[in-house]
Amino acid sequence: MISNLYLISFLLLSTPSLFTCPKGSGLHTGEECSLCDRGYYNPSENDYCEPCPPGHACPNTGMNTPNPCERGTYAASLNQIFCDICPEGTYNPDTGKETCLQCNHGEYNNMARQSSCFSCPQNTYNIKMRSTNIDDCLSCKTGYYSVSTTSDVCEPCHKFCTACHGPLASQCDQCSEDIQTIMVATATCACRDYFFYNERQSRCTHCHPYCDKCNGGTNRDCIGCNSRYSYYVETQPTFCISKVYDLQGYYLEGNAWKSSLLFNF
Repeated sequence: MISNLYLISFLLLSTPSLFTCPKGSGLHTGEECSLCDRGYYNPSENDYCEPCPPGHACPNTGMNTPNPCERGTYAASLNQIFCDICPEGTYNPDTGKETCLQCNHGEYNNMARQSSCFSCPQNTYNIKMRSTNIDDCLSCKTGYYSVSTTSDVCEPCHKFCTACHGPLASQCDQCSEDIQTIMVATATCACRDYFFYNERQSRCTHCHPYCDKCNGGTNRDCIGCNSRYSYYVETQPTFCISKVYDLQGYYLEGNAWKSSLLFNF
């Protein structure tokens, strides 16, 4: 009889409990279910409550689903009751995250709980990470520009500009008078009429007198001939040669003499 009672007791103690608790609760003492504590949850009919995972918060008792942290917040550890707020200089663009991201070069964030950072103003740059103040965005010096609003360095303007605004080096605010450039369209500088950019001298210099416009310094680099003094060589349309005038205002073109009303020099 005693042996039978011992066997029954052994079987009862060694057999896993078939008793389960409803969602949001778990066994705490014996086989009595009670609501999961804050920081825990039970997603199914298990006999225990699980710790709230990182990136989530369990602020209430009896939860069966953890709350993912909102954008601009995070939860780095288990069992968190509330999500922490991303501090200034950081952000979090997604939900359910364990950490916040740092504002990058060219950015700043002067407010907490943000889902993004602010870009520095145009033509400024910022070399710092996790900046918290717009004053960290420094102005580019004259003749330089920022490639983008998230730049950490300024680049030199195009050689035709003394000031530019980007995002392209050739988007000029002011043309370089030193090298004879002028504004020919919105934010565009070019050499003056009858000038071309001379790479060797790093400036705009005069076209050959025979040229109307040009892309080089000789009478073989013309873009249109100056009709007062020259005309095209038919087989070489960029080559302008001299018109030879006599005292009566006639000029020699090829083998024929022609009259010119433009002869007044």
